[in-house]
Amino acid sequence: MQLKRLFISVMLMMGFAVSSYSQTDEKEGKVTLFQDPRIDTLIKQHIEYNAHKTTQPGYRVQIYFGNRRVQADDAKANFLKKYPDEDVYLIYQQPNYKVRVGDFKTRLEAYRFYRQIVADFGSTFIVKDEIKKK
Repeated sequence: MQLKRLFISVMLMMGFAVSSYSQTDEKEGKVTLFQDPRIDTLIKQHIEYNAHKTTQPGYRVQIYFGNRRVQADDAKANFLKKYPDEDVYLIYQQPNYKVRVGDFKTRLEAYRFYRQIVADFGSTFIVKDEIKKK
């Protein structure tokens, strides 16, 4: 997270401090771009950072929210009985437990799955979350 903030900060500073400009050669229609070589270095660092990241922004369906661990475990077990191939995540954020399922890149994918399970798990809803990269 610190590397991401550093990258954004440096990019903003360079945007203000470094002037990029272009010249056009009207005869041949070429564009020549002059930029600070440090920009390429920052882009490479950003690509390397993202290559090592194991999660990405996405969506999950939350099937339980409450402050009782036993009920959260029951919700997880019941879900796995009906959908053994789906990933289930038990999250504790004091003082509550959350059971979230799936790793969906788009809200539409999450909604399709939500429609499948809403009859079995009444109080479900779609939430933004960090999902595993596929």
